[in-house]
Amino acid sequence: QASTKGGTNMSTKKKKEKEDNKASRREFLKNAGLFAGGIAGGLGMVNLAEGATGEKITAKEIHRPGKTVSVPEPVYEVYDTDVLILGGGFAAVSAALEAFGQGANLIMVDKGPFGFSGGFGMNWDNYVASMKDGDMAYRFNFWYSEGVGNQKVMSAVYNHMPDHKLLLEVANRGTTAFSRTKDGKLVMIPLMPGMDMMEHGFSRHEADEVKRNAINVVDRTMITNLFMQDGRCIGAMGINLPTGTFRVFRAKAVIAATGPCTWHYGWVSVSPISLGSPDNTGDLDAIALRHGARLSDCEFMANDLISIYPTGLAASYNGGIGADDLDWAYVCDKNGDYWMKHYTREEMNRGLFAREIAKKIQEGKGSPNGGVYVDCRSDTHIAGLRDTYRRNVKPYKEQFGFDVRKELLEVNLEWYESNAHPIVDENLATDIPGLFCPLGGGVRGARTGGIDMNMSGGSLAAIKAVEYIKDMRINKIDWQPVNKEFTRVYEILNRKANKPVRPHVVRHAIQRASYKALGPIRNGVSLEASIKELDRIRKEDLPRMIVSNKTKTFNTEWKEAIENYNMIDMVEAMCRAALMRTETRGQHYRSDFEKRDNENWLCNITVKLVNGSMQLEKKPIVCLDYTPEQVKKFIDNKFAL
Repeated sequence: QASTKGGTNMSTKKKKEKEDNKASRREFLKNAGLFAGGIAGGLGMVNLAEGATGEKITAKEIHRPGKTVSVPEPVYEVYDTDVLILGGGFAAVSAALEAFGQGANLIMVDKGPFGFSGGFGMNWDNYVASMKDGDMAYRFNFWYSEGVGNQKVMSAVYNHMPDHKLLLEVANRGTTAFSRTKDGKLVMIPLMPGMDMMEHGFSRHEADEVKRNAINVVDRTMITNLFMQDGRCIGAMGINLPTGTFRVFRAKAVIAATGPCTWHYGWVSVSPISLGSPDNTGDLDAIALRHGARLSDCEFMANDLISIYPTGLAASYNGGIGADDLDWAYVCDKNGDYWMKHYTREEMNRGLFAREIAKKIQEGKGSPNGGVYVDCRSDTHIAGLRDTYRRNVKPYKEQFGFDVRKELLEVNLEWYESNAHPIVDENLATDIPGLFCPLGGGVRGARTGGIDMNMSGGSLAAIKAVEYIKDMRINKIDWQPVNKEFTRVYEILNRKANKPVRPHVVRHAIQRASYKALGPIRNGVSLEASIKELDRIRKEDLPRMIVSNKTKTFNTEWKEAIENYNMIDMVEAMCRAALMRTETRGQHYRSDFEKRDNENWLCNITVKLVNGSMQLEKKPIVCLDYTPEQVKKFIDNKFAL
């Protein structure tokens, strides 16, 4: 329960807000009946913050160069908890269920509608891991990270999986559609040494388990900043998107599990070239960077192939047909050359898969739209497609007249995961005391992420967060950071400018800069040009970015404007790290430095914000079982224990 000293009761605040927004609310209710419904989960006691002014909402003037902007005096809701979990995907849900099982008082905050947000909300046919040997899986994944994963962190996450009993937990939550043989045995697909996988996992059951346990979920709430005091994270704050209400969450520990930053990569018709969601704008990573956390692995990402035809369809698991490194034998160039067929399953991984395709495109042997082709004309391949792809074969023919059983399908390398996150230790704790990150920098290195890592990392982060808060006491709260953030986000809403530019225009400029530099083929010239363009956007466009409609109710322009500050920071960090790493490793392919260079680049690159500028530094890899010299030999050979 929050303190109300110095504030007003909620009814007074709501009455005033109702008067201020009567017209916009009436229009909203008239035109948006489909949005009826409540926030998922119980919210408990919510009151105005101590020190808030609520009896009369007045305006104060914010002076900017040549402009004066009026913003309301701070009035906000406050939520109290022990563990605050930011995010609504696999890692966040796993953390919530673990913390709940440990008896912790917790709240989840989801940017979208809980159960339907981010990649998690696609409810696609995801793989479910069956761990047999955590230590062996760790060693394989370290090899897969091409030597730059944090050995201590990776060992902690993978060796936690057998204890986590992932397969049993997923089945108990309702996912029971796994493929079986005629005699009822589960069909296990070998994934890697120490781990098998099964198809037909559905994330909706994970969200159902949260609801079944009546865990507090505050959804449709975008976190805009961390709540910091004396160098420690004591919560977070942000905006309830349907109403524009400012919310403050006080906590003893915070777990940041908000997913990747992928929405920055280009723009084609209706979406970037990414199967991510519009919520994947790197908010918490950028916020942590601004509070002194170091980011790592910014130059690495994950991509696979997804259909780009018919045009007008978003790059999406649910709406597309694609291929990943399990389908390498069915990928061909414009000449019909299936050039990757000679690779074995042991040799193929996503890094090699992406590099091979990038090189083929660079040679001028790609498709007309900068991709390649996947061949679904074979019954064998159709039968082997994941259900999430196979179910779209018939709609493609019926709705668009495109029969993938008769024609090659043009596909492109889309960006579905980013590795740029705050550095963590083996407790998944970041540089900021009180802030934990299940998939922090070092967990993956140059490899891709997997749902198994998300769920194990979420569980482990919750265990460590609960340990961290034992016997903890928080001193009297200083509300100035809250008031400052309130002023910042409302200044964006009420801003006026000469020659104004709309948020979507700024966003597309950021996306173009990202696409030109951070694609499957990178080089120093394009990276430097994009960094220069990002600097121009930051100096010229962001200050002129205005929100055309000043309503607080479901104002998507306001949301986009706030997100743009996060996106530009993340894209700059990625570009600078990619420029600094003058070699090719993982899915970071430099056409001007095509070889892996272990002598100079068997290291991590950290990005830190110092006095408003990004500073990059090479850091030695963190060792546990392998010295740097052993790592060089280890990763240059096929995986062998």
